[in-house]
Amino acid sequence: MAPEVAAELEGAAARAEAAGVARNRIAVDPGLGFAKTAAQNFRLLDELATIVALGYPVAVGRRVSGSWDRPPGGRWRTGTAQPRWRVALAWERGARLFRVHDVALTREALTLASATTNPT
Repeated sequence: MAPEVAAELEGAAARAEAAGVARNRIAVDPGLGFAKTAAQNFRLLDELATIVALGYPVAVGRRVSGSWDRPPGGRWRTGTAQPRWRVALAWERGARLFRVHDVALTREALTLASATTNPT
């Protein structure tokens, strides 16, 4: 899955550069949570290094697990827990831009993730 997504992103970035957008102003977003099943989202997150290898900053969005398919009582709990583990995993795999709703929770997760990947 990641090779196909990477090829699409690489093509889009090349078109942007050809249109005059400076390479250092381009970020790529593999679209976690958009038109993908939960299994596809998890696989893409697991293979995020393929996207990172393109050499552009990688942005990761809020939804991964398809929690909207769950009963209403499980949505909020799943939605608020996701940034903690998803952001940490995405950080570990090379993502550096995050599209989120809860900035404080995301910052906490990134502080912990970066402390484990870049101990001082």
